[in-house]
Amino acid sequence: MSSAIYGGDEISALVIDTGSRWTRIGFAGEDTPRCVLPTFYGVNAEGKRYFGENHIFRPQQQLEIKNPMKNGWIEDWDAMLELWEYGLEQVLQVDDPSEHPILVTEPFNNPPEKRQKTLELIFDVLGAPAAYLAKQEVCAAFSNGKGTACVIDVGAERTTVAPVLDGFVLQAGYRVQDLAGASLNIALEEYLNSIPYTVVPTYLVKNKQVVPVGEPPKFDLQERTTTDSFHALQVQRVYEAWKEECAQVCTSQPFTRDVAVEERVFQFPDGKSISFGAERYEIPERLFTVDTPNSPNVEEEKTDGKGKDSKGGTDQQNNAADEDISGRTVGLGLLVRNSISACDVDLRTTMLSNIVVCGGTSLMQGFTLRLQNELTKLYPGSRLKIHASGHSVERTCASWLGGSILASLGTFHQLWVSKAEYEENINDKATLIEKRCK
Repeated sequence: MSSAIYGGDEISALVIDTGSRWTRIGFAGEDTPRCVLPTFYGVNAEGKRYFGENHIFRPQQQLEIKNPMKNGWIEDWDAMLELWEYGLEQVLQVDDPSEHPILVTEPFNNPPEKRQKTLELIFDVLGAPAAYLAKQEVCAAFSNGKGTACVIDVGAERTTVAPVLDGFVLQAGYRVQDLAGASLNIALEEYLNSIPYTVVPTYLVKNKQVVPVGEPPKFDLQERTTTDSFHALQVQRVYEAWKEECAQVCTSQPFTRDVAVEERVFQFPDGKSISFGAERYEIPERLFTVDTPNSPNVEEEKTDGKGKDSKGGTDQQNNAADEDISGRTVGLGLLVRNSISACDVDLRTTMLSNIVVCGGTSLMQGFTLRLQNELTKLYPGSRLKIHASGHSVERTCASWLGGSILASLGTFHQLWVSKAEYEENINDKATLIEKRCK
């Protein structure tokens, strides 16, 4: 097989990055994915699957909405394969996927059996001549021009903090928890229920009148014939729109209602306008302040008066290294501290000066500045440098962009796993993957 097949000029490699909400597919070497699809799919009463916004966002009777992902991992492989094929053939217009090497991103904690299944799909079904499984956290670092970094990814379903050293994730410092964008949607729903107000998504509104803030909505309701799962997805889209327009992170300190806030009006699809004040800040605050009895109280930790301990770092920097945080949910600042404290002492300064922020939830107003202030309190005197692209595509597609950069490098061709090598190791795929896709 010629080197051109391995990502050269003649035939470009394909890069696939699948997240809990969106799947990105494109050609290596390009700066944006040409195909961005909802990871959700629809399935009708006959079992036929539908993909893409034009299908799953259009009201249809008996169309159930499902997601092939769970906890950041692929669970429904048949549906995921169809999603990839739809993106490659219908959107990207790839005539024959078997002519292109394929790089697929994966989370660092992806189980071995799922890694094997991914390669099976690439080689046995898509027929690719070569493949590679790249860590999403490493790719996110590469997309910011870094081989060594502390990558903070706040997405829809999960928040991960991963120390990356020379292109490899340090397992000891890897942290993940399910406090992310979906948690904020739940918080918003709880608040609206308390008003009380029930969201009517766009597809159920036949026509409406815009009413003053606080007035009951005036609209004609469309008869609902959709499934509960379709309706729930449409409601979630309203919550996402609210976060983009109204959510604000308090930048300097944990938010309290004593702080003066600017109110913002959000108009819901049925025409009802609600003014949000403190709620704009309280809902995003959940990412940084978690009310759990086992959460460490940073303010109560003691030092020797100079802010240092016998290890040469502050107590706040070192205490977390010995904490068992399994099963616990902590605020983002403490999650980062727990991650960095688990790294070698000599690496902590490097990690703090190379923090990469990505993920769609991190785009909320004030998020990066609040993170900077949180970490400054946890690491007084340390040199902090946060790299957070101001371009929304670069922030939300960081893993894909890093994979695109990686697969287009001239030196990367030697890292591809060829189909011949895969077939030679068909009875020991686990060892092959562990050796070649670290």
